[in-house]
Amino acid sequence: MGDLNANKEKEARLTQERLKGLLHYDKGSGKFTWLSGGSGVKASRVAGHVEKGTGYRRVKIGGVRYQAHRLAFLYTAGEWPKDQVDHINGSRDDNSWGNL
Repeated sequence: MGDLNANKEKEARLTQERLKGLLHYDKGSGKFTWLSGGSGVKASRVAGHVEKGTGYRRVKIGGVRYQAHRLAFLYTAGEWPKDQVDHINGSRDDNSWGNL
């Protein structure tokens, strides 16, 4: 229960507007790219990294790590998912909209 509450708190801090100001999401490829440089990232670079243990891509924004598939939901639907979001084809790094 603690992890769920912590996730809700961190998600409440990031809005769709802010996300779209920082990243571009390609629905077809599922890739997020940075819109501008700064804080050690280069504009147009693919955002995040794939965690070795889980296979999920995470993106760090403002010092907070977010799962890319949940970011894709916020970016596209305008709100955080109310429940779990996972990958239809089982590939945890395939964050294309049609796969979520």
